[in-house]
Order: sequence, then C-alpha cells, then structure tokens
Amino acid sequence: MTIKSGRIIALETAIDRAGGIMRFSRQIGCSHQAVYAWKKRGHVPPEMALCIENLYSVPREDLMSASLAAVMAAPPIGAADVL
Repeated sequence: MTIKSGRIIALETAIDRAGGIMRFSRQIGCSHQAVYAWKKRGHVPPEMALCIENLYSVPREDLMSASLAAVMAAPPIGAADVL
C-alpha cells in the first residue's frame, strides 16, 4: 500500500463514520465535490484535517501530505531562537 492510498483509506474511514460522503461534507462544512477532490489528490488540507480529527478520531497525520504533517508536528520556533 502506498502512502497516498493510506491517506485515502483514512479519509474513507472518516466518511464511513459520518454515514456517507454527503453527511460528511455537511458536517465539516464543505462541498462533496471538495471531498472527491481530496480523494483524487490523496490528501486533505491541514485545517480540514484538524476538523476531521476532532469529529471522527482519525489522526490528522493520516490525512495530510507527509511534508505538511512533518511541519505541523515540529515544535514552534520562538523569537529568541530566530534572533
């Protein structure tokens, strides 16, 4: 299984928990067309991944592209660290 297909499986899990793609899209506040586009791309936008994680207990790291998940997992850089 590829990483992309793993993210699609995670999205499908959330959709199943919601009771279908139409109910899922309404509950997260987007169109079902957007959800189909995420499935095609193979990842969910970060702000939607957080929403899906909170509503359906699917880890955001399983929904986002690997590079975005890594950035979000990194500790924030404080101003003192930059100067």
